[in-house]
Amino acid sequence: MKYNEGALVGEWVKFPTTAEELQKVFERIGIGSKDDFGHPYEEWFITDYRIMNDAT
Repeated sequence: MKYNEGALVGEWVKFPTTAEELQKVFERIGIGSKDDFGHPYEEWFITDYRIMNDAT
């Protein structure tokens, strides 16, 4: 995991999104690429989100 290597890698994603757009994001941030030991980076997570609520 790049986080364990000291690298914070991420990108804002607007929802709703498609699987194709999410795959492009994964490619840009290195999900699927291999580390120095040949292991692929495969973990990802959502750290924050915003909801626009017109009802308030």
